[in-house]
Amino acid sequence: MEKKQIIVLVLILGILSLGILAKYWVRSGDTTVASLKSAEGTRLFHFDSTKAKKILIGRGVAMPPVELVKEKDLWRVKSLWDVPADVTKVNHLLEKLSTAKGELRGNEKKLFEDFKIKNEDAFSMVISGDGGKVLLDLKVGTKQAGMQGCFLRQTASDEVYFSDVNMADLLGIYTPLEEGKPSSDYWADLTLFKFQPENVQKITVFQLKNGAKTGAAGIELVTDKSDPTKNSWKFLRQDLSSSIDPDKVIRFIATLNSIKAKNVVDPDGKGYGLEKPVLEIAVTAGGKETAISLGVNDEKAGGYYAKISDASSIFLVNGYYFGDLNIDDTHFFKESQPPADSQKTKMQELNAAGQAS
Repeated sequence: MEKKQIIVLVLILGILSLGILAKYWVRSGDTTVASLKSAEGTRLFHFDSTKAKKILIGRGVAMPPVELVKEKDLWRVKSLWDVPADVTKVNHLLEKLSTAKGELRGNEKKLFEDFKIKNEDAFSMVISGDGGKVLLDLKVGTKQAGMQGCFLRQTASDEVYFSDVNMADLLGIYTPLEEGKPSSDYWADLTLFKFQPENVQKITVFQLKNGAKTGAAGIELVTDKSDPTKNSWKFLRQDLSSSIDPDKVIRFIATLNSIKAKNVVDPDGKGYGLEKPVLEIAVTAGGKETAISLGVNDEKAGGYYAKISDASSIFLVNGYYFGDLNIDDTHFFKESQPPADSQKTKMQELNAAGQAS
């Protein structure tokens, strides 16, 4: 390599080095950009999630917020006719926020527009404890940050952080954040029953038509008089000779526990047919009876309106559940085994067919 070429390369390297130093000097003097290295892994919020008693979730300044309130250890969606809240979703939100980490991305109000985190743009979240004490007052920017990240700032602060917390998932937003709106429906617990099979003692099913009530199915767990440690299921009807299959009882309880409503409807609404239901199911578990009544089949809405005896909420239940619930005593019959001789003959026929082939 000629001496002239070497000199040219040295000059180019020198210019590049000066450019890097100049860029570093400018960034170090810019108060709007903080060192990502120093902020990486920083815990953003310090509050005790177990002390949360109320959560308000909104967007902008005009939209009525979602209101979640904890009463006697039970979370309820106050903004949705006081329906019980999905405690798993609530606890997941609180846990993620209380442990969230992030990187500082700016600390001046003039940058709020870049992150879409101004009060009128952002999602808002206020978590408070006893006596209304605010534990966290948060803004969530609607500008998407990567695949699932978001920009966060405390309302009283100018500091904006990037966090990889999937806020859209936590809030049940299934559209781009800039289009999303918080919904009370997302937080409702739509599971109607949570029976422990070992605690169930009695099940009854009644069909109703024109005010007449007919017992379709009825079973009860009875203690053996000769051995108090043994229990067995018996039909309430005395004229049934078939025995009960305990596995079918367990499966029916599992069916009840699997029912999830489509949504919650206004308890003050009309036309649900619950004053004259078509089906009633009652389950006694742990000495407490819980009943569900099914009213009108709303074909347009795609289901039956339902009400649980110990709750004020009214649910819309998918129509396909009706067939699983509208049972009679034969649903629990133990299937009789064919005689031993017929089983032997059948086995011989199968063996003969195998040898012939």
